[in-house]
Amino acid sequence: MKKVISVFVLIVVLTFVGVYIYENYEGIVAYLTNKEWEITESIGKISLSNAYAVDGTDSNLVVVGGNYIKGYGDNLEENFDIGVSLKEAIIDSAGDFCIIGENGGTKAYMINDGEKVWENDIQGTILGVSINKNGYAAIIYKQTGYKSLVKVVSAEGKELFTNYLASTYIFDAEISNDNKFLALAEIDADGTKIQSNVKLIDISNVPNSDVNKIELEEGELIIDVEYNNDNDLNVYTDKGAKLIVSSGEMDNIEIFGKDVLMATIEGGNYLVTVEVMQDGLFNKTYLMNVYDCCANEVSKAELVLNNLPTKITVNDKKIALLTEGELLVVNANAKIIKRCEIDGNAQSVVFFGNNLVGIIFRDKVDVVKI
Repeated sequence: MKKVISVFVLIVVLTFVGVYIYENYEGIVAYLTNKEWEITESIGKISLSNAYAVDGTDSNLVVVGGNYIKGYGDNLEENFDIGVSLKEAIIDSAGDFCIIGENGGTKAYMINDGEKVWENDIQGTILGVSINKNGYAAIIYKQTGYKSLVKVVSAEGKELFTNYLASTYIFDAEISNDNKFLALAEIDADGTKIQSNVKLIDISNVPNSDVNKIELEEGELIIDVEYNNDNDLNVYTDKGAKLIVSSGEMDNIEIFGKDVLMATIEGGNYLVTVEVMQDGLFNKTYLMNVYDCCANEVSKAELVLNNLPTKITVNDKKIALLTEGELLVVNANAKIIKRCEIDGNAQSVVFFGNNLVGIIFRDKVDVVKI
């Protein structure tokens, strides 16, 4: 009798397991495929004291305050402390270069591998900064008589030229990784309708260069432009994402539908979107799409998420997602490679150093190894 009962219980258990596997097959396969058991934990913390901005380079976590620019290496010890004077700060990094601008002020600094290479006192009000992997920088600012100006500076601190715009606003300026082209994302709001344009300027021959002006659809709002490793330009707008090659030809990567909740071209090589997927009446899941924009043909990979990310950060090879109580690090094939539980209200995340991620809170940076 006991054997009969045991067999009956075993059959019931196996039936329940079989039903569970059948109903959750895709999730189980995703779990195994994505290796979600690879958990990573904090290796240390860095305290923040009245920090304006935090970013990462190939060798340092860069923290900017009102009177300092500090760098922390793989061992989380302070590598450098540069004295500055800033009211606020905006920051951008690529490779081992980092540019810091005084948001709404006049000061700009560029550092490389912990050394201050140059500083610049802009005759105007700084609105934005960007830098490429070779240390070529663009500074967006405004000045009386002009809506926008863009100053291009070499890695050594030599001012190469300034582009003056009297009738349009510059939202973003990026320099290609071969140092040949300056791309300007501009908006003309003087007319009855908004007109967004992308301008490509030949840096090596500015006086004789015919500016390649590419007009977007009427009413389309440009948000961001980024060069990828092939020196093609990714363009992100409120309607979708496009790819512009050096000849000026433009192709659509993706047109955003109503279900797309988030998108970014940060890092240049990938377009990442997150869209909602209705699962029943009350449950929602989310689909993350990763488009590889450094291929002859743009390819796409997908990952189903249980929670909507609050922040997406992308570098050359990896994608970091902040979700509710968790950090996910994903590769270009949309496979989860690391997970980390988060305790507290994380604001953002940065890549730095030798496979490190900094999770930024109001008063600290929690560092994990990936």
